[in-house]
Amino acid sequence: MALIKESILIDSTPEKVHAYVSNVDKWANWFSGLGDLKSVEGDGSPGTVIHQSYSLMGKDVNVVTTIKENGPTAGGGYLWRNERGGGLPGWQTMTFAPQDGKTLVTSELEYEMPGGIFGKAANHLGVKASLERSLRSALENLKNLAEEDWFVGRREKKEEEWPPPCDN
Repeated sequence: MALIKESILIDSTPEKVHAYVSNVDKWANWFSGLGDLKSVEGDGSPGTVIHQSYSLMGKDVNVVTTIKENGPTAGGGYLWRNERGGGLPGWQTMTFAPQDGKTLVTSELEYEMPGGIFGKAANHLGVKASLERSLRSALENLKNLAEEDWFVGRREKKEEEWPPPCDN
């Protein structure tokens, strides 16, 4: 399995950033490459199963995500963890840690390329780099959304602002 890890500091509270990430309906707004939801069985708590597609190097891959952990941690942070099946099996863990009045978001993405030796070759020929760019972009999108005035409660959100623009 290959592992990708990225972090970003967001000027918002861990509670608000975690709540946004936990909302399955909002995933495609910030996570680059995710397609529309096909189905959701659950409310975002552990055990929830999500069916959707992910665009990887121009190909749509069906992904089944199962939420394994989702909640507060010691020290005022949050943990969100899922397992993925389908065309890109693996897991993702996100932590939301308070840091100097902001939130340090760290995302670890572990995945396995199907196809044996051909999958390993494809990983080295661009899949890993594509997933690294996607994860960095997703965290930057999350930061941009989370630092909007309406998101952090500095002003009311206007209906015409939703959905906010997202760099995919």
